[in-house]
Amino acid sequence: MKSAVETIGCDGSVTVKYGNGTVKHISPDGRVVTMTYFNGDTKKTYHDGRVVYTFLKDGITQTQLPDGTERTLFPTGQEETKFPDKRIEIKYPDRSTKVTYANGEEKSVYADGTVVTLDKSGQ
Repeated sequence: MKSAVETIGCDGSVTVKYGNGTVKHISPDGRVVTMTYFNGDTKKTYHDGRVVYTFLKDGITQTQLPDGTERTLFPTGQEETKFPDKRIEIKYPDRSTKVTYANGEEKSVYADGTVVTLDKSGQ
């Protein structure tokens, strides 16, 4: 097992460097814990329960909220949100949106204002 080295900053922050290259940083007030992994990915855990994971290589940021909502931001500007009620909302860079409901229904609103609604059978 590889060892870890803990350092306490003069501001009260704590940094732990693990043998595998992972670094854990705890803010001085203890309200934010940041894990930086050997591949450059980061995971920030906030005192309010939010968890933000950034995939460095892909430029993707994923946020999990305390209520179970999960939001993913892509480098293209696309944003995908999954809600606790199983609804999925996708916002595209051209301002179009698509919502898929738990019952299989879909509603798309295109940038030109066109609205398309499909029932669970695709009609």
